[in-house]
Amino acid sequence: MSKFGSNDVRWRVRSVDGLMFFLGNEVILGRKQSKPTCMFVPREQVKLDILGEKMFGSKQKVVVTAAGVPMKGTMSQEMTQKMQMLLV
Repeated sequence: MSKFGSNDVRWRVRSVDGLMFFLGNEVILGRKQSKPTCMFVPREQVKLDILGEKMFGSKQKVVVTAAGVPMKGTMSQEMTQKMQMLLV
C-alpha cells in the first residue's frame, strides 16, 4: 500500500486459527524501518477486491479491506487465488 507523498508500507498476511495476521513494514528508499505495524483481524472482516491487471508485468491491482481499513496494492495471481481460498 502506498499513499501519494508518503512512504510505502509492505504487508505480509498469514492465516492463524480463523484470524488473519497482518504485518506491515514501512519502507523508505528500499529499506525497512524498525517499527512494524501488526494486527489480528477475524477472517470474516477481511475482503479482497481485484481491480484489474497492471499495464506492465503479471501482477494484479487489489484492495484488501481489513476491519474497515482499505489497503491498495499489487499481488501475483497465485497469491490472490490463495487469499480468495482462505477467505471462503
